[in-house]
Parts: sequence; structure tokens; C-alpha cells
Amino acid sequence: MAVPPVEAAVLDVVREVLADPDRYAEYAEPLPDSANEREMLQATLTRIEAAQERWAQAYESHIIDIDEFKRRRLDLDAQSESVAAELQAIARREAARAAVTNRLSDLAEVLDDIDEYEPQEVNQFLRLLIARVDCIRGQPPRVHLL
Repeated sequence: MAVPPVEAAVLDVVREVLADPDRYAEYAEPLPDSANEREMLQATLTRIEAAQERWAQAYESHIIDIDEFKRRRLDLDAQSESVAAELQAIARREAARAAVTNRLSDLAEVLDDIDEYEPQEVNQFLRLLIARVDCIRGQPPRVHLL
């Protein structure tokens, strides 16, 4: 039985990526520009830390009372925790993306047997790897891996 053209193209991409996991990035959904985002968050964290220091100095100089200091400090601590959480999320996304290449190497053994799989098995396997496939008339399908 002939394999439909879209399925053949998708399988070709999967074969390419499993044979050479370094090609994963060519087909993966792009991550947001983490470098710029991380830089912006670090700058925000630096501004928060500077504000914390200024309010501490204002309290030590008796410019503000303890209640004002606590209120300001709690607000700045909450902002700092939020920024730190965003930085951790970026680090997790980047680590997950790096781990994919390692996992793809483990799946490479499937390449030898994929042509022998039942259609449902191929479908289940492809769902583990593929986010979506864009089909535009006159162009080869564009495969987007998870």
C-alpha cells in the first residue's frame, strides 16, 4: 500500500531527526528569545534589589517608620520572587529543550522498525514527537516537533 505524500514527508522528517538529533532545532517550535528575556529580568531584579537597599537606608535614617519599611519590603520581595520564578521557568524550558536531543538518540532504534509498524502504532509514535504539520498547497508539509 502506498504511503500518502504528507505521511511520507512527516516520516522523512522523523527519520532525519532520529538519525541526527542535532537537526531537531530545525523542526522544533521556536522558544521565545530567552537571552533578551533573561537580560530584561536580570535588570528588573537589579532594580528591585537597589530599591530594597534604598528603603532599608531610609528606615535606618529614620526617614520612614517600621510599618512603611515592612510594607515596601513585602511588595519588593513579592516582585523579586515573581522575577526569580520567571528566570527559573526560562532555565527549565532551556533544559527541557536540551534534554530532547538526548531522548531522540534513545528513540533512534525505532528507525529500523518503523516501516513494519501498524498505522495506529505509527500514529501514536508520531504524536509523541510532533506538535503540528502545516500543509500549504504546492509546498511540502512543514513539520513542527514538540
